[in-house]
Amino acid sequence: MLDTGAERSLIPYEVVEDLRINIEPVSITISCANKTKFKCLGEATIRIKIGPLFHNMTFLTVKKDDLVNDNYSCILGSDFLLQTKAILDFELKELTLKGCRIKINDNSNLYISTIMIEDDGPYNYEEDKLGKCIHESPVLHFKDDVPKFERYDIPISRQQAVHETIKSWLKNDVIHEVKFAKSILNLTTTPKPDGSIRTCVDSRPINPLLENFDYRVPNFKQVIHKLANSEWFSTIDIKQFFLQIPLPVQSQDLIGFRDPLDGSLYAFKRMPFGIKSATSICQRILDIILKGENNCIIYVDDILVHSPGTKEEHLKLVERIKQKLMKAGLVINEKKSTPASRETRYLGHVISNNQYKPCYSSIKAIMEFPKPKNMKAIKRFLGKLNFFRIFIKDAALVEQPLTRLQTYKWEEPQQQAFETLKQSIANSVLQIPNMEKEFLLYTDVSGDSYGGMLAQKNSNNQIQPIAFYSKRKESLKRSEPACYTELKSILKNLRFFHHWIYGHKIIIYSDHKPLKQLLQSKQPKHDSMARYILAINEYHPEIRYIEGKKNSVADALSRANICTLNIEGEEMESNVDNDEKQELFRTFHDELGHACPSRTLDLIRRRKRWKTLVKDLKLYIENCIQCKLHNSTKSKLLPFQTKNSRYPFETLGIDICGPFEKTKNNNIFILGTIDHLTRYVSFIPIVNQKSDTIINKLEENILLKFGNPTNIKTDNAQGFSSVKFRNWCKGNNINLIHSLPYIHESNSHIERAFKTMQLTLKKVIQQSDNWDNLLNKISFMINNTINTTTGYCPNELILGFRPLTRYDMNLSDEERINLSLNDLLPHVKHELAREVANATRQLLNCKANETRNDHPETFEINETVLVKNLTKKSKLDKEYLLGTIEKIVKDGKLYQVKIKGRDERGRKRQVPSTNLKKL
Repeated sequence: MLDTGAERSLIPYEVVEDLRINIEPVSITISCANKTKFKCLGEATIRIKIGPLFHNMTFLTVKKDDLVNDNYSCILGSDFLLQTKAILDFELKELTLKGCRIKINDNSNLYISTIMIEDDGPYNYEEDKLGKCIHESPVLHFKDDVPKFERYDIPISRQQAVHETIKSWLKNDVIHEVKFAKSILNLTTTPKPDGSIRTCVDSRPINPLLENFDYRVPNFKQVIHKLANSEWFSTIDIKQFFLQIPLPVQSQDLIGFRDPLDGSLYAFKRMPFGIKSATSICQRILDIILKGENNCIIYVDDILVHSPGTKEEHLKLVERIKQKLMKAGLVINEKKSTPASRETRYLGHVISNNQYKPCYSSIKAIMEFPKPKNMKAIKRFLGKLNFFRIFIKDAALVEQPLTRLQTYKWEEPQQQAFETLKQSIANSVLQIPNMEKEFLLYTDVSGDSYGGMLAQKNSNNQIQPIAFYSKRKESLKRSEPACYTELKSILKNLRFFHHWIYGHKIIIYSDHKPLKQLLQSKQPKHDSMARYILAINEYHPEIRYIEGKKNSVADALSRANICTLNIEGEEMESNVDNDEKQELFRTFHDELGHACPSRTLDLIRRRKRWKTLVKDLKLYIENCIQCKLHNSTKSKLLPFQTKNSRYPFETLGIDICGPFEKTKNNNIFILGTIDHLTRYVSFIPIVNQKSDTIINKLEENILLKFGNPTNIKTDNAQGFSSVKFRNWCKGNNINLIHSLPYIHESNSHIERAFKTMQLTLKKVIQQSDNWDNLLNKISFMINNTINTTTGYCPNELILGFRPLTRYDMNLSDEERINLSLNDLLPHVKHELAREVANATRQLLNCKANETRNDHPETFEINETVLVKNLTKKSKLDKEYLLGTIEKIVKDGKLYQVKIKGRDERGRKRQVPSTNLKKL
């Protein structure tokens, strides 16, 4: 007896014992509808046969007296229907099981009486059996004669497989043998995932000749909103759907091919895969068959059934749709169909309750895409991303390093864009749009692209993204006024999301305050602006202003620094005590090589979850001693100091650059000097870095030409730190200032001058052993051109005039006099340059200090700290050493530290605060 109300199938214990089948003990009490109860004696798996079909079924065993009567000897419950995917038709009193129709009688008990096998019916189940749809394809017409085209043969190794496929087609009435055919096409083969061979016709020669059948196949964006609030999903695949669609008699001699083994000529009686308009025709036929079924989405031969409510209600819906398909003569591919589930894969996406994301195979294909080696590979990578573009926040801007390439070049910007795009796909989860809720649209525009995010609020009043929009600006329109670009950005977003939002309430958030008043104005000042306003107002949006600093969502859509919005569904939390947490952290962090938080988090989440997992793990790793000692972290920067020079050569910055290739004059190094006020530079070749050499060159090139500087600022090189150099400075009443150890930025003026000098030297040098002869020329070139900070030439500020050049010698005396008249007020220019340089420097430094959040920490005396190891001898040495603060120097910028285990002789080391870290 088939009892749909029974949760489990039952069979007498005595029957199983006679069959000598193993019975597993179970502790189950069975309750009947009449409120009687009896005990289950065990559980057994039995292979049963229904007609030609076999199925392994698990039964509960009970006493014979508790079960058997004169009408039946066992009970098949609802578990049988679920496992076999059988379909019940109460009107026809039939049970359809894998194509077999089984008659049932007496509706109250559903007794199975007989099994009927129909030889030619569409419900027969065989491995290669195809159905025949009751709906025909429209007549196919050629617009012209078929031209000659290239012929190619099937490889000998695959000819037998093709021949077997042709025999199967012939058996299923897909093809028929003909004397002549309108076109004779090539056959082609491709391997299937299971290793077998798929045979197709190469229809490319005739596709341009076939008339169009213009019926649009829906894309994923057009149907995704139907899945809102659905909890159960099933997919139905129709077996070789195209070959189940009959062609009209007039079209059955159009598409022919030859058997590669015996040379027979065949023509298709059914719709072959690959011909023009076949997809549209099949879509139309399925739309006719399933008309009125609002809880299913049809994409050619892939059907997604979705519904809210219970699983039982969903299964009834699936059965009804399958009945309609089978009544239309179609055979379903049960192997590729999936039963009711909370999550399913459909059209390259994984769909669950109100969420969707790219499927794993698509993510894997993108994540494993190798670094492109040429322009073709870059285009192929971008093409793969286009299908999932709505998942990528600010795609147009992120892609720019790749899309702007004219010739192949792979540098850091391209690699960063490549990795960012990959990661955007891997982490993407979007919400399914709900047509009953209002839409939120965040828009923004940057210099290069438009961006937008369509979102809705979930049940917890949290904003969840539905899709992203990003588009590069046209190159000729990147300098338009802000109002134009903001209006254009809103309109482009509205048109992109038109299918979802038109006719629904839409709230637009923008950080451009005039927009609200502009969209409400009845008479815009410009016609072009009026065009945008009218188009936007068709959607009847509500404009809300949001401050730029609060509009982090919109800013992330059109700027390079992308802010990631993490979307997380509900997770099953575990009750984990502190001891178990510490054990998990030790196991998956300490014992697995002290991995970073994200990698450790993945390992733990696969086993345990709790609300504060991320916070607890981050705190544990921050306090891990091994990670502190070995992890290299970005050094924090000291605040910019504004110390202004009031007159030329008040402060002279000096440093040594080199070594370079030895010249004919035995010079190896370059001594560089720069006046901090005027930016006047001197580059002097020297043979060594000794104090005597430095002193002689400074006296010869600076002191005897420009007088004594008030201050000299140097780094901590030995030649500048020696007693001899200190005494020389003291004897000349020069205040010697040393920059912080290992901090090149603290003597930035001369460092920047060296950079300019080296770049110029590389451009003008002819022989590598005469670079010292070019330094005077380079010094003159730099001093005779405008400095970007002061706005004047250093020569003009030091000498009071600009030196004439070789070109000026061709001028007349009057022209040279006029040229020199510009230099009559040098003292005014001195003052102006000083004010400009000082004001500019102060402004830049103040702004930088306000925006930076990485100022060094402060430390106390006797505090144990981590000291950056700048004397590593091996790559395996620790990044940090343990030390103790003994003295505070220079207002907390410099500390005297004793390194543990290193300073046995009692030597102290002075360390800048940027190279210290709290333990």
